[in-house]
Amino acid sequence: MTLKELMNELDMDELSPLKYFEQMATLLEYDESIPFDIFYSVLSKTSSEELGEWIDLYFEELTDNIPDAEQDFFTLLESIRQRLTLLLQSTESAEARLRLTEELHRFKHWYTKPGAAKADQIPCSVLDAVTLYRAQRLGEPEHKYRFEDCLDYPLDELSLHLGTFEPIELNEEPESDTQA
Repeated sequence: MTLKELMNELDMDELSPLKYFEQMATLLEYDESIPFDIFYSVLSKTSSEELGEWIDLYFEELTDNIPDAEQDFFTLLESIRQRLTLLLQSTESAEARLRLTEELHRFKHWYTKPGAAKADQIPCSVLDAVTLYRAQRLGEPEHKYRFEDCLDYPLDELSLHLGTFEPIELNEEPESDTQA
């Protein structure tokens, strides 16, 4: 995969910020492996604010299309979403932006990895299983899904610089109700 090939898949004439949500979805759902440097190059031009909106929208749509019985899978996706949200809150530095892009890259490869889920006992990617479930909700034939094999997503400890957090004021005395 070259940068030019990926830009072609994303309908980009030149390396520029992503303009549409669909470009972000295509990047995350692209079934071929994308080298990190190319993945980073494509995302590096997009503002953190816009990237954050698209990530939130993507995960909202994703979690709305999960079989009800898959609570562990839903919880994992929410954990990934929360991790990305935390990383987005500290993207003012190049290091933080790099960490966010690394996490998105890790998610993309986990999400499109063949054999990570099953539909009717047939191994498929998480993306394929979710897509089949979405189609099922639109009237396509029903399938039985298994997501146990994909629950090993590597959620490393997330360390943020203390500057990421805003100080809060702690009152030594609890407020009392002075109404008489």
